Amino acid sequence: MKNILISLACTFLFSVLFSGCAGMKSKEAAAQTPVDAKSRIVPLPLAESCIANFDFKLNQTQRCQGKSKDGVKDGLWCCYDEAANLRMAGYFLKGLKHGRNELIDPSGKVEAINTWDKGFMEGPQEAYYADGTLNLTYELKNGDLHGVLKEYNPDGSLRSEGNYRDGLRHGIYKEWDKNGCLVLEEMHQDEKLVYSKPSPCPLHPK
Repeated sequence: MKNILISLACTFLFSVLFSGCAGMKSKEAAAQTPVDAKSRIVPLPLAESCIANFDFKLNQTQRCQGKSKDGVKDGLWCCYDEAANLRMAGYFLKGLKHGRNELIDPSGKVEAINTWDKGFMEGPQEAYYADGTLNLTYELKNGDLHGVLKEYNPDGSLRSEGNYRDGLRHGIYKEWDKNGCLVLEEMHQDEKLVYSKPSPCPLHPK
């Protein structure tokens, strides 16, 4: 659980840092992105649009490029690092992040895919390992975890799954070991433990 919270915090911080790039004037629902388990290739349609429509190397005085309306960001925006690597591709509405937002590492691999609603992270979210493998899927409501949170191992297998309501663990929570055996099953109600079932798995490392 600690690793999950750290990952969520890092994803949010990185996304916020790229929400407004220096030197620039400042509801689409994003479904969970399908991942090809064999190739681990995550489609990044916004990043592809940035590459097709903008050339950062031609205008390096501006770290972000995109569409504006009445002097504020409105439409697709693309942000780059000092080495001209695309790091963020996302939609804005009247100067606020709104819709799908893709965070990319310097090598071009996906770091996170977020959904925003008028400046706030809202709805389905995804976080990825450094190699581009899916790490977490979760949903936010009013800034709190709300709905199903799934954590995956680097090999793509499911590690844990739990339900949340208004930021509190609520419902069934399960954990599996590296062999796919259920090692923990709990029921929570507004974070309070209702019951915990013993594991039927043989003793071996998670």
